[in-house]
Amino acid sequence: PTSFTTFRLIQFYGNFLQSLVRLQANRGQNFGTFFLRNRPQLELIRRLSAQKSKGDPLRICVFACSNGAEVYSILWTIRSSRPELKVIMHAVDISKEVLEFAQRGIYSLTTPEFSDAPVFDRLTADEMQKLFDIEGDHVKTKSWIKEGIIWHLGDTRDPEIRNVLGHQDIVVANNFLCHMDPPDAERCLRNIVHLVDPSGYLFVSGI
Repeated sequence: PTSFTTFRLIQFYGNFLQSLVRLQANRGQNFGTFFLRNRPQLELIRRLSAQKSKGDPLRICVFACSNGAEVYSILWTIRSSRPELKVIMHAVDISKEVLEFAQRGIYSLTTPEFSDAPVFDRLTADEMQKLFDIEGDHVKTKSWIKEGIIWHLGDTRDPEIRNVLGHQDIVVANNFLCHMDPPDAERCLRNIVHLVDPSGYLFVSGI
């Protein structure tokens, strides 16, 4: 309750406990994610894409794109409802290995890669059919979903990334700032904010 958390002693204890955890914990990037992981967010992106007129491209950038699940989930959501809309998708990650994996868009049905569980664990059978072509013990992201993605190997902390990507209608920065030291996270967030068009939207979450 607010009446409890506003006590100075409680706030002091919370700050002290956080400091201890930060001293002992090793922060690192986690590449694990899932298809259709954040359905409410995807629904909001779908509604925002519906506002775009047919002749205007929708510019989207996904930072820390990891194994590609988030990028493909966003594109599938938009293109399923607006197949005529041109989407310019930039996918950025700091790891060359995981970026190349994401670009292939092929996932094992038997052995999780870059994750503790299969990336499609949260999908229905119908969604599996719509997202993938099944080839033996692997699935391949459908070509119409993968079309036109621009893959970038880059560090979100680098100020030059603004010049590389330009203004975006939607910027997605999920589940990586929380793994960083506060100064690096702040530097990243400042860079990201400058990429958002004045009429655009920024999505940040850590679920």
